[in-house]
Amino acid sequence: MQRDAYRKSLQDTSKARVQNWPNTMEAMRIKREEDRIKRLEDEEIERRRVDAEEQAYQDDLRKQTNERAVKVMHDQQDMVKALKAKMLMCDVSYE
Repeated sequence: MQRDAYRKSLQDTSKARVQNWPNTMEAMRIKREEDRIKRLEDEEIERRRVDAEEQAYQDDLRKQTNERAVKVMHDQQDMVKALKAKMLMCDVSYE
């Protein structure tokens, strides 16, 4: 019984010493896993940044298209066409 306790205390002491060593198989495995998780997080952040940029670009494109459509619809109204024709005639007669 006492022998088992002594062996257990030696084992705990050994584990405590080895815990801070960076060159053990366990420490290298943990480091690789942490590096992999960090890399995945960085990639996710980059993907989200690119998605936000693309969303802003698409919103701007949609806004420009909408403004162009509204302008075309406005220019095709009969009153606007008549006004432009009269303005053109005025400019021609002025020159």
